Amino acid sequence: MRTRMVITAFVAVLSLVAVTAGSAYANPVVNLRSGLELTERGTPVAPGGSVYNENFVINGECLEASNGKLLNNGNPFDFIQLGSLTYDRCEHGSLSGSIKYIALSDTGTAYIYNEPGMTLTTPESCVYRFGLLQGSFTIGDETVAYISGTATGYRDWHSASSCAPTLSTEFNVGEYGTDGFLLETEMASGNGFKF
Repeated sequence: MRTRMVITAFVAVLSLVAVTAGSAYANPVVNLRSGLELTERGTPVAPGGSVYNENFVINGECLEASNGKLLNNGNPFDFIQLGSLTYDRCEHGSLSGSIKYIALSDTGTAYIYNEPGMTLTTPESCVYRFGLLQGSFTIGDETVAYISGTATGYRDWHSASSCAPTLSTEFNVGEYGTDGFLLETEMASGNGFKF
């Protein structure tokens, strides 16, 4: 029940983002956008299909990996739900929290939801919290679901006042199919949300 509520709230937020960004709607019911299709080696990934996720964060110094599933495919927003971490390594400092949901948009924008919020503790004992991340990826022939972006973490109250108030870092997220290949991204035909 809690998962369904989180997904519903996430869809509502992303729908508002899409409308605000100027998405083309003929009317409030029919969506004219064709949608994003995720494939592995040319075959569309079925809703419920397995996905493997790797997150390279903090300028590539930390790596998290987890298994998940694709909740839908061929929509203006395709959602990936991730489970518990299967691998966690950080070269400098420590990282806690993990990605729970990823929304990939047919505009090439990705929204990454962490639960609980991702937290980095640096070797100097400065603690930074990261909220919703936004990145981008390319759609088209021979492109893959590899998301890049810049995130800003805000100093937590546990940190000393000598710690910088914010920490900016690059991040990359890769989505792999069951055969271990990065998922390809292309535009789908049709319209509306399909589950």
